[in-house]
Amino acid sequence: LLESIGAKFRVIGLSATPGPSIKSVQSVLAVLRISRVQARTEDDPSVKTYLHDKQEEVVICSKTRVQGEVDRRVTNLLCPILNRLRDDGHFRSSGATTVTSFTIHKEREYYMSKVRHHGISGYAFDLFNAAYLLTCIKNDAWSMEKVRDHLLLIKMKRKGELSRIAATSDFQSLLETVERANLQDVKADPKLLKLKEELFFHFEKKKATGESSKAIVFANSRDAVQVIVKYLEAYKPLIFPRHFIGQGGGSKKKPNATSLRTSQLNGMTQKEQERVISQFKQGTYN
Repeated sequence: LLESIGAKFRVIGLSATPGPSIKSVQSVLAVLRISRVQARTEDDPSVKTYLHDKQEEVVICSKTRVQGEVDRRVTNLLCPILNRLRDDGHFRSSGATTVTSFTIHKEREYYMSKVRHHGISGYAFDLFNAAYLLTCIKNDAWSMEKVRDHLLLIKMKRKGELSRIAATSDFQSLLETVERANLQDVKADPKLLKLKEELFFHFEKKKATGESSKAIVFANSRDAVQVIVKYLEAYKPLIFPRHFIGQGGGSKKKPNATSLRTSQLNGMTQKEQERVISQFKQGTYN
């Protein structure tokens, strides 16, 4: 609006997360008419004085036998779909073992733009949707319960690429493996076990020296948060967990194209977030 009336103006922006790639950052710069950028890393003198010292340790947790089998079989189901999309010029990424659901989502958007602007057939939507669900299964292999939800959803399909997948021996064998794992309660992800071990060690050590301490566990999805909190609640009173999530939507909802789960954590309001932070500081949760 300012630009449309010929006004002179200046835009100043500050962000910790301007974007995951050069291209996405550039789009922000273009929209806001930004001509000069200043960046600060943790090593910059102007930032360093405000930071605490930290020690980092990477812990590699190997997959269980069942998780490895899920990954292998799902990759086998995914490969023909991605190869077909590549052969038809609709998928630009290579490989199948490292393809993520986000990659599928971006490639599907690229295909949608081609359908809209060039009038090509939209037949590949079905392939993209199937590929997306399969990559979600790979991402969710930390929970055999969630994997089973996804597989049962595929089994319910009566037409399209997913129904073809459901008829394969690879799919049938995978479903049997996951069902068996759930019956045997083979659900604890190695990362969960390691997390419990680390937290136990941390809190027991602090308790022995009479110190109070807290810990924060970061996760990349609300489903993972739910699983982590539920798992750690079994270890009260040493560990008192509480979930903390963003204000975005996502609440009790009907099953959709990617899940049979009927509910997930609601987005928290700012007041709820402030209350949890206050309780965390006071020691109600650690």
